[in-house]
Amino acid sequence: VRVASGSTERLRAALAELPFGSRVSELAAAAYADGATFGSGFKSLLAALLGDSGVLLMDPLVPAIRRLAAPLVGRAIQSAPKLTAGLLARSRQLESDGYHAQVHVEEHSSLFFLLEGGRRTALHRTGDVYATDGERYSSAELLARLERSPEEFSPNVLLRPVVQDYLLPTVAYIGGPAELAYLAQSEVLYRTLLGRMPVALSRAG
Repeated sequence: VRVASGSTERLRAALAELPFGSRVSELAAAAYADGATFGSGFKSLLAALLGDSGVLLMDPLVPAIRRLAAPLVGRAIQSAPKLTAGLLARSRQLESDGYHAQVHVEEHSSLFFLLEGGRRTALHRTGDVYATDGERYSSAELLARLERSPEEFSPNVLLRPVVQDYLLPTVAYIGGPAELAYLAQSEVLYRTLLGRMPVALSRAG
């Protein structure tokens, strides 16, 4: 996705009266130059801000990274009925305890998207069958496709942090209110697929 022309100028105007606004605007303008995507601009901005701290940046869309994540995605496909039942039970538990389920989960919900033609296509599961708007796959066929083309699979918002932790084992996850609400549901997936979960901490601001 390309950054819209004029975005950095609007950012400069919005930050004009704030402390360090001009410096932030300069960094953003350099990172999100014409032709930049949201991903490439974000990488450039983080490199400018944190380049001296030794932080490593990893693009989860790189095919080699998708291949590393494929074993976990395969386990999630094989465990789909158990995972869905666990997520539905967790949602009911959160709501009965006075919280809310950040992500709406239904019986036919899937934890994956397929990447086709540069777009994410939602998969819906009914029993052992996964379907998009135009295609149907058994679990075995989906696993075969995963083995053949792991770069075509994208985890949904609940599975994504588990895949991240699988690739980069995490001691503590520092997030905002929405992210911690996701984790309250994702704990079901962490426990089943990884047998562990990071400590969840609220960010300072």
